[in-house]
Amino acid sequence: MLAIVEDCLGGLRAAQSEVDIAGVLGKFAGSLGFRSAFLIEYSDTARPMLSLDADPTRGDEMPRYLESDPALSQRSVEALPETENIFRLDRERFGDSQGDQTARGLSRELEVSEVTAVPIRHDHRVVGLAGFCGDPVCSAPTEIALTLVAYSAFAQWRTARAALRASSEVSLTPREKQVIKLASDGMTSAEISQQLGMSARTADQHLDNVAEKLGTRNRSHTIAECVRRGLV
Repeated sequence: MLAIVEDCLGGLRAAQSEVDIAGVLGKFAGSLGFRSAFLIEYSDTARPMLSLDADPTRGDEMPRYLESDPALSQRSVEALPETENIFRLDRERFGDSQGDQTARGLSRELEVSEVTAVPIRHDHRVVGLAGFCGDPVCSAPTEIALTLVAYSAFAQWRTARAALRASSEVSLTPREKQVIKLASDGMTSAEISQQLGMSARTADQHLDNVAEKLGTRNRSHTIAECVRRGLV
């Protein structure tokens, strides 16, 4: 179990996108006998909950299902005792109402009728949930592993989205992109100046401008942040 968790946490630390995180989460779920996994982030605003699905074949139907299943609503999960770190959902949770029947049909179609769910709590509130789809037997060590990975994956998912929003707010000029690209290839300011037909001082000024936009501390930090955000 330790090796499985260590491999998953290492993969999450290296993940930089939702696709990366979904892949790591799906691999972890499969290693414990689950069919797939998903994450939910609840919202305090009017916008719908956000979701990440480790099974790409389910497409747009998965968000529709998550919104339709009352057992996965923020209100339902918050009604659980704070001591309940994991809970099980099976097909018996659906009632006879039209909404429940819609959710039952979707859950069967998407193979999410049985879910082991981990509420994500912060400041005595439920802010999200990790769901592991399937019905394997969960031992105490398995439940600990699910909780640890659920929180780690949720945190990395939020970090990746924050980085994406930040990168979309930063715009580099074509010249700044050229300078950063050459700097990331290991060129000095003098070499960049010869390549682009400018003075070394001008090359340094472009680097300083990018650093100011990103809030980075030095040349290496600026290059690393540009690469991390996909700006070059």
